[in-house]
Amino acid sequence: MPAFPSFAALGRLIMRTPPPPVDVLEAYAHDVLPMVDRAELLYQYWLEQATLFSDSERLGNVAANHRRETAKMSRSLEDVKPPAVLADAHVGMVDALGMASRAAQLLSSGSRFHNANAVCEGQALLVVSRERRLAALKAMWRYLEAVVAPAVPEDKAAQAATLAEAAALESVSNGPAGPPAPDRAAGPVNPDDAPIPTDPSDDDDRDHADHDAEHAALPSFMAAAAQDADDRTAGAAADVAAGEPASAAPLPSAPDASDRPGWGALFEAPDDPEAPGEPPRR
Repeated sequence: MPAFPSFAALGRLIMRTPPPPVDVLEAYAHDVLPMVDRAELLYQYWLEQATLFSDSERLGNVAANHRRETAKMSRSLEDVKPPAVLADAHVGMVDALGMASRAAQLLSSGSRFHNANAVCEGQALLVVSRERRLAALKAMWRYLEAVVAPAVPEDKAAQAATLAEAAALESVSNGPAGPPAPDRAAGPVNPDDAPIPTDPSDDDDRDHADHDAEHAALPSFMAAAAQDADDRTAGAAADVAAGEPASAAPLPSAPDASDRPGWGALFEAPDDPEAPGEPPRR
């Protein structure tokens, strides 16, 4: 008796259906996989909206859009002819999308009419439809994995670009920060390359020229005042150089507090009520 199951398994292995050609699998993946990805996006979007918002009208619109798109995808998949090895998985995918459409219809009506039972039933049905859809996709992936080109994740591509940029910056930062030091083994430094010392009086002449140019750019009355201040400063500097105390203009003395008029002076009559040129005040 134990020999018969072994022969049966050997017969199934020998008579196993060969995989379909690559071009057939590529055409099938091109038609089916975008719809499967879209169905998952719709499911995740509904969960996000249901978690963040409590507006029944908004949730009803989201569920209605979910129902319309899943129903359209289910009808589109019915028109696709799958390979023989993917027939069962294809039927399971069509049924899962049809179930998602019915679940979204319950969610839409329950959200708009505040029917908690319809919302709970629709959510449970939506979860079951997703489980069936993922199971059908897993069965398809055994054959479609070889024909679907693996895409490089965006985060890994960005990480590679960041690492390349960091390496370039590091190579720049490790370069020489200035001119190379002279080679002592090659001999003494050429004195012609040394900086030529300058006369300090040349700097003073350039400062005076700049100062005169600034005065020329000022208006006439401001230039005269600036020149007067410069003359006083130059005279004080000459006195200090000669050993004499610098002559400074006396500071104005502060007025005596007793001479200041108080607030009552604003309301007192003037000493001369009949000032010249004014009519007598009555």
